[in-house]
Amino acid sequence: MAMLQQQEVAAGRIWFLLRHLDHSGRGWVKVAEARAHLTGEGSPLRVCSWRQLRNLLAQGEGLFWIRDAHTAEDARIWLRGLTRVLSAFGVRRLSLRPVILPVKLLTETIGTVRAHFYASFHSGRPDQRPVARETLADISSVSRRTQRTYEKKAGVRRQQNWVIGPRHTPEAVQEEAWKRGQALFTFTDEAGTYGQPGHSYLAWQLPNSYAGPHTPQARGHQKQINRKLADLFMKGITGNGTQEVEPQPALQERRLPARFYAHGEKAVRASNQAPATEHYWQTHQRLRQARVWHLLPVKGESK
Repeated sequence: MAMLQQQEVAAGRIWFLLRHLDHSGRGWVKVAEARAHLTGEGSPLRVCSWRQLRNLLAQGEGLFWIRDAHTAEDARIWLRGLTRVLSAFGVRRLSLRPVILPVKLLTETIGTVRAHFYASFHSGRPDQRPVARETLADISSVSRRTQRTYEKKAGVRRQQNWVIGPRHTPEAVQEEAWKRGQALFTFTDEAGTYGQPGHSYLAWQLPNSYAGPHTPQARGHQKQINRKLADLFMKGITGNGTQEVEPQPALQERRLPARFYAHGEKAVRASNQAPATEHYWQTHQRLRQARVWHLLPVKGESK
């Protein structure tokens, strides 16, 4: 998402592929080797022309790698490590799970690569909590329209979320309409699922949830990486070699004005610690294919 936000997907793809080519973990790849694999006709890793690769190597200098001073093809591309690249992007902490992006995906068109970089955010979230498109736009700089395009291209699944709120009364309508705006509607419980049959309730639509297409992995060395990131931001960031790289503004997921929980018990415990926050808990019921949530009353509010 940081690469999307700062428009570094093309160079970032090269960084991932060069890391793949560095089988022995030396930390460097020769320019000639990179040219043969990434631009050679018939190479399974071919993604661009030699001219374009030279441009991308120049674009990623100091961010993704440092090259030898001379320009001969036996020169080396010294790859910056994961924590250095994260720091340069302003990522202070990894909180999502890592996911698998097959190498073959990185050789697709750049539009497909961007779509899967975007989709990996949804794949790495530990649960499918609702998330607003405005939040996704903030952390990726991808417009709402392009988000939908990427979701279709990468195979991201969307899930609608509805909240069944208080009984329909004039007082409740006035209070909830001020909070929920156009998302508010009336739900009549004909089957008596939430009370007596035929009773009407106020309901509103939450942001969608999303399920990405990639396989999540164990967190592995994530704690160690986060400690290194903390150290880098405390001590300052120095580039690989003599070049110093200033960190970009921190990339963080904007906090939602509500919290979502899989079970009501967890929502109750959380509400005791943060009584001024809305706490939603999920049911296993569905309404017109939408997932149903309930809202705990905010302490101090009239019911």
